[in-house]
Amino acid sequence: TTTTTTTTTCTTDHNWQRTLVVASFSTASAPVAYYWFRWIDKIFPLPAFSSSKHNKFDPKSFAMLGKKLAFHFSTYVPIINAFNYGWIIFASSYIANHQTRKTSSNSDLLQDWETKLREEMWDTQRMSLMTWGVAQTLNFAFLPPHTRVLFTSVVACFWASYISYIGHR
Repeated sequence: TTTTTTTTTCTTDHNWQRTLVVASFSTASAPVAYYWFRWIDKIFPLPAFSSSKHNKFDPKSFAMLGKKLAFHFSTYVPIINAFNYGWIIFASSYIANHQTRKTSSNSDLLQDWETKLREEMWDTQRMSLMTWGVAQTLNFAFLPPHTRVLFTSVVACFWASYISYIGHR
């Protein structure tokens, strides 16, 4: 009898450089998120959710939650999204330049960043509000402070895929 051996080669179109760029931003921004959430919890305190009858989420808490979300989405979110696009542009350029031993001028990179913000920021903010609005409402209203960054990190894995797609198109 004869035995036939078949070798299969796994090929992938996965862009590891893109993964590195997005993952590095997530890693670099995690401490910022940690301290942001600690600070915003002090500025806009909410009662911790509990099934206890004595610790209900009352109308005043909903008003505070609304203020907290409005502040969060009008300050932190646009800044972090803008820096995310900047990181994608500068880090991708650095990697490409390192491989080709060429250099890009900073003014070209800044122009690319400005163009990206002009073309994509409004849609990113809109999508951010839809995605993160629900996530942060649940986060701020029902999760204890020590779990908020973890919850945000899980949602951020999915958000990073979206930002990566938009940032690299």
